[in-house]
Amino acid sequence: MISIYFSNIDDAFKAVSYDLCLNRLPLNMSEGIRRFYQETDRKLGLLGKMLLTFQLHNYKLLEILSLSNIQYNEYGKPSFFHSFDFNISHSGRIAVCAVCIEGSIGIDIEEVKEVNLEEYNQQFSSNEWKIITKDKDPTSKFFEFWTRKEALVKATGLGISIFHEIEVIHDIVIYNNQTYKIETIFINDKYKASIASSGNEKKIKIEEIFFDNISNIVENK
Repeated sequence: MISIYFSNIDDAFKAVSYDLCLNRLPLNMSEGIRRFYQETDRKLGLLGKMLLTFQLHNYKLLEILSLSNIQYNEYGKPSFFHSFDFNISHSGRIAVCAVCIEGSIGIDIEEVKEVNLEEYNQQFSSNEWKIITKDKDPTSKFFEFWTRKEALVKATGLGISIFHEIEVIHDIVIYNNQTYKIETIFINDKYKASIASSGNEKKIKIEEIFFDNISNIVENK
């Protein structure tokens, strides 16, 4: 099963202390979050880590895995180098965290807003671009395809340089001899979100998390 948790920073930090949660992260992680210039970005970065910790808690993995165990491959994909894989994304006011115990996972969420579509046409295949521009809501379709591409890029772990190479019109994509399943999921009317995975999980659980018990969601030092 693929488990997806999401939360809104406005709701999350009404229930728990931002500073307390931040101080319970590994030092290098908390320092990285503090470097974000915008407060919203700092809160989203922290919220993503909190959601991951809650996933580990619910999978009963906190005794063997912690945020301090996260490593990064040469393209920057974070991983525990364990069968448990995860991916985090955030946009607007929402953070999401997807996990699976088979294969690799990628997730992307984007707040839908007006953009100059022509600035991005080189990032899509001619087939994708035709579908986007002929849709009754080109902006919405653009963000749908964008999140599908981002999710697939993140699932491959090969970095953003392959973004323009991949086509995400279909739900099954083979890239670099690996089969990935892509699915656009619903989080919120104002957002588009998609996941990509290489495992065989067919069930997806999507759950909004409300933080009313800090002991279950943040990692003790």
